[in-house]
Amino acid sequence: MFFNQQCSKNGVQELVKESLVSSRIFVSIFAISTFFGCATTAYKLPDMTYSEKARAQQQISNSPDRAERSVTMGEASVKLTRIYNTIASEARLTCRRQGERSIDDCNDWPIDIEDESIFNAYASGDNQITFFRQVFKVASDAEIAFILAHEIAHHSLDHINESRRNTAIGAIAGALVGAAVLGAIGDGCESSQTDCTADDDLMSDSMNIGASLGRLTYSRAQEAESDRFAITVLRNSGYQLNQARPLLLYMGNKGSGRVGSTFFDTHPSGPERVIHFDRLVSPYQP
Repeated sequence: MFFNQQCSKNGVQELVKESLVSSRIFVSIFAISTFFGCATTAYKLPDMTYSEKARAQQQISNSPDRAERSVTMGEASVKLTRIYNTIASEARLTCRRQGERSIDDCNDWPIDIEDESIFNAYASGDNQITFFRQVFKVASDAEIAFILAHEIAHHSLDHINESRRNTAIGAIAGALVGAAVLGAIGDGCESSQTDCTADDDLMSDSMNIGASLGRLTYSRAQEAESDRFAITVLRNSGYQLNQARPLLLYMGNKGSGRVGSTFFDTHPSGPERVIHFDRLVSPYQP
């Protein structure tokens, strides 16, 4: 596996020295990735077999495409307000039980709808949540509720601030790795009398790579944790969980088609997300 490196005291330094045969940027990516591979996350996807992922991928591939409904911005707003009012009470309770922020941050989540043909929603700023109108053209009420609860989770579990911290830590790690690369190259130059003038952009590149990898390191875990939060909210708000599951099949069908995810993915793969959902929901099924 890409991150099956032992996290010894001099692990990153040794990786840098062993990788000098490659380009400097590759060395930076490899070393910084290993640094984050040694980190642990509070929430992890469960282990999944390839056969489980293959079965889930088959379900995704067989899921039908959806016809779009005609939905005005006013109609979308009315529907979203109704769904928000249905889950808001339970979302507040779940935020207070599972959340990483103060109780005052679990009171309200302002919601906006943008008139764009994008099937997505996102959390940003001070508890702000934004939907795109396309969601209301193809998703059911239970699916919209799942998306809404998922975005509320990003705020409640402090994922936005966590991502900012990881980005900053990544940039620092990138700077340290860049310095290690330059130091190792310098040592080699002294012994070989080779002109190894350091690239002026190496430190900047290393910091940018580190920031990006820092942001990605916990991203998939955050998405999975938000799905868990959303399942709790929907179940306790009276929604049938099996009515939200087709959303994951639909999104998987619109995705990359990969059975598994890579380090550079921001979300679990479609099959991973379906399996994770099914395992969380199974105790509540008749």
